[in-house]
Amino acid sequence: MTQSQKEIISQMLAAGEKTAKIAEALGISPNTIKSYLRRKKQDGCPNCGKPLIQLPHKRQKKFCSGRCRSAWWRKQNLAAGMLDYTCVKCGSTFKAYPSQHRKYCTIACYRERNQHDDQ
Repeated sequence: MTQSQKEIISQMLAAGEKTAKIAEALGISPNTIKSYLRRKKQDGCPNCGKPLIQLPHKRQKKFCSGRCRSAWWRKQNLAAGMLDYTCVKCGSTFKAYPSQHRKYCTIACYRERNQHDDQ
């Protein structure tokens, strides 16, 4: 695939064209375009965009570090329906998945509250 074809693919994707229509316009297989897009997607860290260094005979990296992986998942989870709650113990607000039993922001708040209840 030539550099000009790669640029045309990027332009057509940005315009909202499907891979089949792009393949027809360029005269190449739709699977070639899909493979190119899959490889292009894996070139950099999804969170920060740093290039990933892949080692032979090792599992393919998806993130440059554990910190980037955690940050990316936090962003995804916030967009996936997490709700705001208020901690019963300290009054701080926190985000968590929907639950009828959610009361505390941390395990420390939970333990402090239960220690006071036991006494």
